[in-house]
Amino acid sequence: MKLDLESGKMNSENKIIDLENSLFVKLLGNSPYIRVLDFLLVYRDFDYSKKEIAENANVSYNTLNSFWHEMLNNGIIVKTRRIGKQDMFRLNQESKLVKSLILVFDSIAAESIAEQKQGIAESKIRA
Repeated sequence: MKLDLESGKMNSENKIIDLENSLFVKLLGNSPYIRVLDFLLVYRDFDYSKKEIAENANVSYNTLNSFWHEMLNNGIIVKTRRIGKQDMFRLNQESKLVKSLILVFDSIAAESIAEQKQGIAESKIRA
């Protein structure tokens, strides 16, 4: 199951953000750790199972497990609840480190949006 961008819900159509074209990923490197961070930063208000995080960040479950405890121990993610046999996790927005990451992420996103708007405006002027 993948996240539907418009509804914020999971669906079976396998549609998700294009992580390879994410400016955050381009600037920091297209590694599994950065792709997971990117996904969690974009969807910071929701919680997910490890399986959902791996699928939506386009990393294997085993790869996610290789750095999962590091993310937990550093306070980047927190367990929010348990649904059946699955633990749910989200970005720990109370962490000072995560607050700094959010500022950087939001600045990169704002700059990207400003550049896109400028490009659209320039193309309309030429047309």
